[in-house]
Amino acid sequence: MKKNGYVPGNSNESEVSYILRFADDCKWVTITSEDYDEGNQLSQTDTSGLAKMLKMTCINTTVIDSDCATLDLYDKSGKKKDSLIIGRADDYFGDDTPDPIESAWVPLLEKVYSWRQLMEVRNGDYIFVEEGLSKIAPIIGMDSEGILFNTDSFSDDKRIVSLYFKKNTAKKEKKLSLNAAFKQVYGELLEPIGFKLVKSKYPYYLRVTGEGIIQAVSFAKEKLLNIDSNRNEEEIAVYVGIDLLINPLINFDKNPTVIDNQKWMMSLSDLYGNFIAHMDGFNEKHESYTFFYPKGSTEEMLDAMEKYRDELMPFVLEFFEKSKTLEEIYQSGEITPSIRHDVIILLGKTDELIEEYKVNLPKEIARLESVHANNNPALLKIFKERTIKFTEEAIKRAASLRKGTKEYNEFIRTAVETKEQNLKTLKKLEVI
Repeated sequence: MKKNGYVPGNSNESEVSYILRFADDCKWVTITSEDYDEGNQLSQTDTSGLAKMLKMTCINTTVIDSDCATLDLYDKSGKKKDSLIIGRADDYFGDDTPDPIESAWVPLLEKVYSWRQLMEVRNGDYIFVEEGLSKIAPIIGMDSEGILFNTDSFSDDKRIVSLYFKKNTAKKEKKLSLNAAFKQVYGELLEPIGFKLVKSKYPYYLRVTGEGIIQAVSFAKEKLLNIDSNRNEEEIAVYVGIDLLINPLINFDKNPTVIDNQKWMMSLSDLYGNFIAHMDGFNEKHESYTFFYPKGSTEEMLDAMEKYRDELMPFVLEFFEKSKTLEEIYQSGEITPSIRHDVIILLGKTDELIEEYKVNLPKEIARLESVHANNNPALLKIFKERTIKFTEEAIKRAASLRKGTKEYNEFIRTAVETKEQNLKTLKKLEVI
């Protein structure tokens, strides 16, 4: 890095960052960066350079799509020696997909495995290629987590080390990392109104209201479609979320698109979609809910991020201002469906919910009859029976959570315990 004009820095000022994940036996080290896109030249260049510098074999793993990946093997001189393609290679490389060279890979095999076993895994049929990569990993001495490790999956793990670098000169344009740019642009908007930057590996801004409601803003890099994969652009989306202190916190070390974090976080397109679907008269649509900028251009990245912020965030902030109390969230209906059930219990409105179910049931039956009027009568009957059964079960669940019931008391006990733990965590993360 010094040769290229970089010196060590911190996460806020870094222009280039790397994440290293060490295996338990330290036989392999996985290196990734937020600057690595699927199959881009930078990851290949870095792999070659590391192999030459460290005088050891390096492998560049690229997941081309959900059903295909490549492992490019670089020798000690930094030259690419061979490639192993796993998954539906013919869809991406045609009928002349080359087989891996046995002499290149055999030196990497663990003693308990053979070349035949490697080829069996390589030729396997996988719905998701990650399954095949996980099977290949132990054959060549890696662990399954390491071979799949990327910037979206890192967490608070002692085996993981982050390295940050910045340019050692002020004469050149300062290149910000995406994380640093988000903190700069959105910090200007959110910090003056009470949001705090979470002390975590992935940037989240949080605000906690007096009634124990947590509001969150973050972002994620979107994966370009295959037809757009050659575009020299990045696509970014902002994610927002609302939850209650009585519910488990999400993992702030991971981006908002990972499965466990989606219970809180939603993209702006989903937020607007909820308003359009559930709020009468609301039809505010935008041409795009993501923004693009040319790769490598800090100035254009900041311009795009600011434009996106100025166009879309005023509505988000208005929504947040009208969602500071439990009653406001209850009145917003299905805009925040993931927490409405809990809000209803806390407000003691289970009887109102039961009445809502009863009123909506004939409306839903009428809708089904209208949509499926010309379809198979037996199929319509099944849909109606399922809807009635779902409603009856929902009413039963709601009734069991009236104040004073055993289920209600257990809900409150768990809620109090979770809230106390969350307050300790948020204090540690410097949010409160």
